[in-house]
Amino acid sequence: MPLVLFDIGGVLIRFRDELTYRAVADRYGLDRVRTAEILRGLREPLQSGQLTLHQFWSAFAGRVGCPMPNDWPSLWSQELARAARPQPPVFALAADLRRHGVRTGVFSNTDPSHWRFFRSMGWFKEFRPAIASFQIGAVKPASAAFRIAAARLPRESSVPIFVDDNLANVRAAKRVGWDAVRFTSTPDLRVRLIARGLLGEDRRGP
Repeated sequence: MPLVLFDIGGVLIRFRDELTYRAVADRYGLDRVRTAEILRGLREPLQSGQLTLHQFWSAFAGRVGCPMPNDWPSLWSQELARAARPQPPVFALAADLRRHGVRTGVFSNTDPSHWRFFRSMGWFKEFRPAIASFQIGAVKPASAAFRIAAARLPRESSVPIFVDDNLANVRAAKRVGWDAVRFTSTPDLRVRLIARGLLGEDRRGP
C-alpha cells in the first residue's frame, strides 16, 4: 500500500518557535537574540529525547542565570497553542489521498509537550503511523532518524513518499532510499503526487 509521510511544522501546521523564544526573553528581561540562541541550542536534545522538559528548562535557567520558570511543564507549548494554525488545504489533500487508497502518516522533529498538544487537538487522528523524533531518539536530518523510522512503518507499505519543507530533510530521506518531495505549496505537492500516480483512479475500486 502506498504511504505518504508528512512533516508537521511548516507543512501540516504553521507555527514559529521564535514566538516562544521572544516570550521567554521578555518575561525575564533578557536579550531576545541571546535567548533564542540558547533555546535553539537546547531544542535538538529535547526533540531527540536526550533532555526531559524539566532538564531543558533547568539548563536554560542555568545558562542565563535566572530562576527556573514556575510554569515549565506548559511554558514550551503555551506559545505553540496560541500560534499554531492547521493548514486546511494540506489536510484536504491528505484526505484525498486516503480516499484513493493511500495511507498517510506523520514523521516530525518534536518534543513531548508539543506532541501532547498536537494529539489533544486531534489533528492527526487519521495519520498512521505517527512518528515523533523524541520517541525514536534521533532527529531529522540524521540518517539514523530515517532508519529507525523505517523500522516503524507498516510492513505492507511500499517505500514511503516523504513531504517536508526542509531541504536538508528531503535530501536525507533520499539518501536512505525514500522518495521525497520538498513542500513549497499545496498545489505543487498535488501535482507531484499526481505525477507519482497517487491521485489518479481510485485504487480501491467502486
